[in-house]
Amino acid sequence: MKTVILCCIILFSDFVTVAQNPCNFKSDSVVVNRFDYKKELVELIEVTIKNNYQLQFIKDGKTTFLKIIVRDNLGFGQIGEFMLVCGKKQIYNKDTKLVPIDKTSGYFVIELNPNYIQTLKDLGLTKLIFRDTVEFLIPKTDSDKIKQTATCFFDMVVPK
Repeated sequence: MKTVILCCIILFSDFVTVAQNPCNFKSDSVVVNRFDYKKELVELIEVTIKNNYQLQFIKDGKTTFLKIIVRDNLGFGQIGEFMLVCGKKQIYNKDTKLVPIDKTSGYFVIELNPNYIQTLKDLGLTKLIFRDTVEFLIPKTDSDKIKQTATCFFDMVVPK
């Protein structure tokens, strides 16, 4: 009887561990090109943060992207300067469009080079700034989740 219970506990703990592992890519079709809005089959790791925002670390062949799905109208349809603040470092894009999904959500897509992934891995993400007028602060707990996800992504896509 004790053996059966022990086996059940071990088996159950393995399922829980697999379910909580954020380091697994999933295949999905997403839009990564803001010019043609065509969905492409990619591999991604995602994390959900405050206000149900989602960050998707995307691998499309040898190119990597960060897609940020926002649930607030930060300027749907507008193009402007976009900055990710990571502690004391910044990731800056000059012409980023906030593409509307529906009336209450939209997304940004930026290409990530290995240095950007390293920055997110080391420092997390503390703030999003769009067009120097709209800011979204990210709590420390969410920043830590982003760090963990960026670390997984970095380990899977950046050559050693």
